[in-house]
Amino acid sequence: TSSKFLLLSLHNIVDYTTMQDNDLVLDAGEMFLEDDVLLTVNILTAAAIKKKLDVTVYFDPDVPAVVSADTDRIKQILVNVLSNSVKYTQVGYITIVLSVLESDPVSDKVKLEFFVRDTGPGMPSHQMKQLFSEDSSLTREGLRSVSGRLGVGLSITTHLVNQMGGTITCRSNSEHSGHGTCVSIVIPVQVIEPSHYDMSLIRDKKAIIVMRHPNITSNLQDSLSKNKLTTQRYLELLQTFNPRSLRDNVTTMLLTLKAWKVDLELTPSLEEAQVLAACKHTQNEGPPTVFVDFQSLADAKTEAGSCNANGVDKSGETFAEVGRLCELLAELASQTRVVVLLDHPLAGSLSDIDYAAVKQLVKDNPDMQLLSKPFRRPDLWNALVAEELPNSQKDSCTSAMEEEEENGRVERFQLET
Repeated sequence: TSSKFLLLSLHNIVDYTTMQDNDLVLDAGEMFLEDDVLLTVNILTAAAIKKKLDVTVYFDPDVPAVVSADTDRIKQILVNVLSNSVKYTQVGYITIVLSVLESDPVSDKVKLEFFVRDTGPGMPSHQMKQLFSEDSSLTREGLRSVSGRLGVGLSITTHLVNQMGGTITCRSNSEHSGHGTCVSIVIPVQVIEPSHYDMSLIRDKKAIIVMRHPNITSNLQDSLSKNKLTTQRYLELLQTFNPRSLRDNVTTMLLTLKAWKVDLELTPSLEEAQVLAACKHTQNEGPPTVFVDFQSLADAKTEAGSCNANGVDKSGETFAEVGRLCELLAELASQTRVVVLLDHPLAGSLSDIDYAAVKQLVKDNPDMQLLSKPFRRPDLWNALVAEELPNSQKDSCTSAMEEEEENGRVERFQLET
């Protein structure tokens, strides 16, 4: 991961020289959008997670699978923008949204938008044009709590986008803390292969999401108070929710499942999930897939804010320890398929022992699967259609997740040494 970032940084230096001589040449080829974008985001994810930043990635359902584009240059553009978001954002989140703004069915050309939003300190409006000019080397001292020169990377970014026939715009606000910066990069590309998700595999698919209510209100707290937000109302609001406003991975997952037309039900407890799953079996609706946001359940005591001496919160619910949650997970897995959602070890509040216990439980149970945040849409899809997948594909999915976790351990060592 670190070597990939170094390589892309060296590209900036080389490109800056060739740009001055007008010798920069694009090399269009097949770009597998989802894989290439996620790999690029992963280069910087570990650094963001160490700072306790929420990193979310959302793909619009209309985004094609394969396009004709200069893959390395687009990766370079994303790294240049994302690295600044990671570097200067000290608290909050970074959201990446990939969507189709325009499409021409006759020519199979689309305009892709790569949208990046952060909650950094922002910048004054009078310096926005200077920041992304092709000859800018703006020093941001005084605007950021961490000083540095951003001009070379963003100058190259602007030049590359322009050379691709695209546009780059930036909106920021330094007067209101946490409003951060939004960058929109629009690039025209030729579609080679449309979306490769076979929706027939999830027709009439049902899912139960187990998550604490304070968690599901994080994206909608400006629209509706927590006390008035019912799960049904929350799902209704998701229908018109703007992905650019995403702040957390669970809402990103819900929005993706909604886009796939999965029938969703929300519940705040594993006990209620068991009842719902049993009801669906009784009604011959087929077994639902249950997604459990384990972190929100384990953090229930902190989110509730107060409790009495017996460990009971204001609503009268008893806080379950991790061991009890694992027992309930095992019981639920005996009824239906369970997907456990966990924060990255660097970002979550679980102890190493608790994290290992949950991981071992999932590994020992064939009807359970582990998904780590930030979610990858292919992993979410595979978890949803696992019953329809052949064993060879299930094994490859598990191997990929184990490899990613191993990379996370290596990155953890690099960050801490």
